[in-house]
Amino acid sequence: PRELAALAAALGDDGARLLIGDDATEAQLRAMPVPQGAVLAFATHGLLSGELDGLDEPALLLTPAGGDDGLLKPSEIGGMTLPARLVILSACNTAGAAGTDRPQLSGLVEGFFLAGAERVMASHWPVRDDIARRLSVGMVKGMRAGEDPPAALRAAIAAVRTGRDGEARADHPALWAPFELFSR
Repeated sequence: PRELAALAAALGDDGARLLIGDDATEAQLRAMPVPQGAVLAFATHGLLSGELDGLDEPALLLTPAGGDDGLLKPSEIGGMTLPARLVILSACNTAGAAGTDRPQLSGLVEGFFLAGAERVMASHWPVRDDIARRLSVGMVKGMRAGEDPPAALRAAIAAVRTGRDGEARADHPALWAPFELFSR
C-alpha cells in the first residue's frame, strides 16, 4: 500500500485507483478501465513457473476471490485491454520466462505487451521492497518532470545508489540491477 500510494502521489493523479488488499483481485483488474497512456503498477509478489505445484507459467500474486485463484498469469493478461504507457512490476522475478523451453520474454512482460502496454519495468531476480519502491517512485517522478522512461529509470537508479533520493545509499548492484525497462 505504501508504494502504490507513493506512486499515485508521484503521478499527481488525484483520480488514481488503488486496488489494495481484498480489492486487489483479478476480477477488479478486468473490470477497471485502463485509459490509453496510463501508468499501471503492481506492488506484490511475483512467482516463477513451477514455484507452486501446478503453476506452469509465471504469475503476479493477487487476492483470490470468486472463481479466480489470485494468480495473474501471462495467458490471462494477454487477453485483457491494458493500453498503459508504463506497467511497473514491483515484485520479484517478473522478467522470468514462462517456462524453460520458452523464450525469456514469454512471461509476464510479453503478457502486458499483448494487452497493449508500451513499456514494462520488471525484475530479473528477488528484490527488496524498499528499493523497488524507491526505483518505481523515482522513475515516475522523472517521467513527470519530462524525462523519457529509460532516462527516468537511470536517474532513479543513480539516486538510489548515492542516496540522493533522501534515503540510505544502496550502491550494491544486487539491490538495483534486477530492474530492466522493456519496450514493445
